Amino acid sequence: DGYFYLSYYDMTIKVAESYEFETPEEDSRTSRSFIMEHDLMLAESYSSVLYDNPVYTANVFEAEGNCVLEDVSALTGDLNTKVEVSVYRVGDKAADPTDGLLIDTVSKTFPFAGYHRIKLSRNLVLKKGEKVAIVICNRVKAKDGTKYSLVNPVGTSLEGVPVYDEARRERGDYRHCYFVGKINPGESYVCYEDGTWADWADEIAAISTANDKCACLAYDNLSIKGYASPLSELKKVHDFGKWKSAPGGKAAVCSDCGYVLTKVDEPAKDAS
Repeated sequence: DGYFYLSYYDMTIKVAESYEFETPEEDSRTSRSFIMEHDLMLAESYSSVLYDNPVYTANVFEAEGNCVLEDVSALTGDLNTKVEVSVYRVGDKAADPTDGLLIDTVSKTFPFAGYHRIKLSRNLVLKKGEKVAIVICNRVKAKDGTKYSLVNPVGTSLEGVPVYDEARRERGDYRHCYFVGKINPGESYVCYEDGTWADWADEIAAISTANDKCACLAYDNLSIKGYASPLSELKKVHDFGKWKSAPGGKAAVCSDCGYVLTKVDEPAKDAS
């Protein structure tokens, strides 16, 4: 119910258990928002692996109702990471997360590692049941050139408890805990340099089978989220009476505050 001071030089708190965002005044005028997420396992730690060639990650979400997708969030594990975001509208039979209509792109560079919320360049109208894929590419500025990071949460699995208990006891930690993550097919995806997308559920199963050390770890879906406001709530505080043609579709601008809604029917300008 208050605040406390923690020095940036304090090394005792290493793993965050929750994240807090300031609520913009715009969001505070609506009663609720949709948080599109699949990663529900508590994170004991994070794995960040660097690659020489581009690696992409993605989460696919289905809109719970008529809503407006306004922000996304992504996890970085390294300093000076440029997060490149692409949003696709995809169908039920999409071959991969990019097999659809590219409706927005945005990028932002973060000097420190952490979990970041990123404002999209458009406020995208989604219909109930419509699916979107949020695709992330993390470019890391390293001493030997640009690297690409794959970041995901991990924890100790039940099989890993006896393996890691000895190390815990050596540092005075006597917890006997383990984590369980549930990764369903069709939720998270990863794509390496060959351009082939793999379902994250299959990828983790293969890694755990091939590597005994990885079998001691619990994995979760990728930490990519979408933040959307119910369209009905936005209509209560904005005047969207007039729709006009806009690049790629239609747009409505609130006459009171300038808030813009976008319905995209054509590929985004920089779609390949």
